Amino acid sequence: MADLRRPTDAVATIGLPDNAVGFYARLAGFDAASTGFLGKDLEAVAARDNPLFVVVLYPERMSPDTFAALDRGFDRTHRLDGWADWGHGDVEIWRRVGR
Repeated sequence: MADLRRPTDAVATIGLPDNAVGFYARLAGFDAASTGFLGKDLEAVAARDNPLFVVVLYPERMSPDTFAALDRGFDRTHRLDGWADWGHGDVEIWRRVGR
């Protein structure tokens, strides 16, 4: 994703409370806004920051409402199978529709 992202493109994350994606994004030179535990604040963050990408950790653990909110504005472009947590450590990249 880092190679697809322009310096002005915002990124948000869905996942764990510690925003692990945000830590690695900082190392790559950009910020990734947390949407709260498993995306509970996704709609507010999406409206505020207008992210081009959303990085999702543990997609199977998202609530149906969070998944629906994500699916309304974004398309899944990549899925990486989890290497830990017995099938629940997958990572997905979603890109905003129409951009």
